[in-house]
Amino acid sequence: MRDVLLALIVVVMMGCGRAAPDPRMRELLGKTEPQLIERMGPPDFKNTLAGGKWGDEMRGGVRELLQKRGLPDTTEVLEYQWRSGEYNYAAWMLRENGEWVTVDAVSWHKSEQF
Repeated sequence: MRDVLLALIVVVMMGCGRAAPDPRMRELLGKTEPQLIERMGPPDFKNTLAGGKWGDEMRGGVRELLQKRGLPDTTEVLEYQWRSGEYNYAAWMLRENGEWVTVDAVSWHKSEQF
């Protein structure tokens, strides 16, 4: 009985939560800016981040990536966002060898707030 109750709790919690991040976002990693636009279409929102102006936790992954690479917070990061149906998508790019290259990407349900 305990196992059935535990399974029911897990199912309910999963159903009440937002959808898990889209695993296809990993496919975007390493794509250049033109390849990213080809795959996702023109972004609905474009932003350049630099100077430690990172804002909310949505950008935490790219901030951690900069730290792991030993890059300063002042490193310029290009951010694209898209809205599509129930989900929003974001990708962040760093300049590598003269090209913008995707280094992080996430998706989230439109009802989530950052």
